[in-house]
Amino acid sequence: MPPSCPFTGRSGFLASTRLPRRPVGNGFSTGDKENQEIWLARLQRQTDSGDGGDPGDGGDGGDPGDGGGGGGGLTNRSDQAKSIGRLGSMLAKFGVLRQNFCVRPRGYGKDEHWCSFGYMNTEGYWTDEFDVRILSGELGIARFLSPETQIGVSIGGSLIDGDFDRSGGYDGHGFYLGGYFQHAPEEGFQFRGSGVVGLFDLDVDRTYANGSGTATSSGETSGESWGVDARLGWSFKLDDETFLTPFAQISYNHASVDGWTESGGLFPAHINGFESSTTISRIGLSAKSFVSETTTVFGSVAWAHVLDAQNPTVTGSLLVAECDGFNPLQAFCNIGGTSDGVIDDWAEVTIGTRVELSADAVFDLSVTGMLGEDLLGGAIKAA
Repeated sequence: MPPSCPFTGRSGFLASTRLPRRPVGNGFSTGDKENQEIWLARLQRQTDSGDGGDPGDGGDGGDPGDGGGGGGGLTNRSDQAKSIGRLGSMLAKFGVLRQNFCVRPRGYGKDEHWCSFGYMNTEGYWTDEFDVRILSGELGIARFLSPETQIGVSIGGSLIDGDFDRSGGYDGHGFYLGGYFQHAPEEGFQFRGSGVVGLFDLDVDRTYANGSGTATSSGETSGESWGVDARLGWSFKLDDETFLTPFAQISYNHASVDGWTESGGLFPAHINGFESSTTISRIGLSAKSFVSETTTVFGSVAWAHVLDAQNPTVTGSLLVAECDGFNPLQAFCNIGGTSDGVIDDWAEVTIGTRVELSADAVFDLSVTGMLGEDLLGGAIKAA
């Protein structure tokens, strides 16, 4: 045992050189000896007074300072690095651009320039890295500059619940403000540009190995996101009722999370802030058909590709390592890893129907599916 890391009643530091030399999972450490496993044992003293708890089961016991029982835990650097690094997958769906806009009945008066709209959306994504479910809503208002051209603003909120690789997770809420410009005649050149900024708060549970079992430490944090998007297309008239529109789209999303300090569990940590950004292109084909005077069927298919991504690198330091102290356990300071983030390519398919309820009201309902390597996703939107 290194003399600079004494085994005390507070903590112990053990390095094993008997394991095979190999990379430390998808984590890393700023300390040395990166190819050997390093273990950390934390003990809590059991005093002579008071019955306390059973030190063997790591239970609550009581306050050791008051004569309560002991307890402890055993963890290793690579698992701690992995558990900290996977926190970056929280940003995989934050900053996703909202593309809602006003839709008016076909017979809407050309002299009517204002339009209000609202949307409800539920979506879910499942990958090898994370599972996430989101419920969001939005209200907006638009001004028509001409029958084909509009500008609008909207405000929305979302609830999110996610899991890290089926181990630990997070939940929270966010608010966002968006704006857009759209030129969309029935035939010919079409363009839409939009942007959004948002704030969110999260409660995070990080689960890691503790001996032969697991332990969980929790914390709270907040962050922000923003994104911009542009889409170009050209609409063709197949017949009097059906239109096809090939399109190309590009979007940029950025999100950042503030640092936080965990509590609970045997090995809570201070997690440093991190950020991510993604540039995504889409090429596809959308279609709509007026099946009756009041009903429209629409849909689209698209192929999405990540042009550039800054996957979040997350680092943190175990509190028991006392990294700001006189004699820190360096092997457990500034450890972490890089999340895999979003996958490179996937397909998107949307189908929906639009019903004109009255001369100035429209109801939309659509379903979207996403499929890629290690990705399955879906969304239902009502307006």
